[in-house]
Amino acid sequence: GHFSRAGGTITEPALEYLIDWTLGITYYVQEVCNRLYAAGSKKNDLQEIKDICFRILEERTPLYLVFRDLLTRQQFDLLVALAREVYTSQPGSMEFIRKHQLGAVSTVNRSLEALMNKNLVFLEDGRYTLPDVFLLRWLRHYF
Repeated sequence: GHFSRAGGTITEPALEYLIDWTLGITYYVQEVCNRLYAAGSKKNDLQEIKDICFRILEERTPLYLVFRDLLTRQQFDLLVALAREVYTSQPGSMEFIRKHQLGAVSTVNRSLEALMNKNLVFLEDGRYTLPDVFLLRWLRHYF
């Protein structure tokens, strides 16, 4: 509606990408759309959305590198593995651990607890995920 009222459009493929990339979470959808709207393009297509998303990741890189530096290697590796999966119900399973080469179950369990205590991971509907979609996308993009 906002794009329309401003004399612009947004294509169906761009909307589909936006919803997928943000996991349909309102805050992240709005953040990307606000950036897109502020850019002032009248025809917002898939490439425009991808460019905005990439810029968001680039802007957050210094902050997310601090996260990497503050976590233990095992915690960071687990965070990357969780980001790759987006949602997983059993990060302590042998299948998950082998797939992501995470080491011992006890180390994964300790790392998971630490990440949850730091609010970098949470449990939602029986599945573990990262609450920060931009961090999730940054990890998937760079690692």
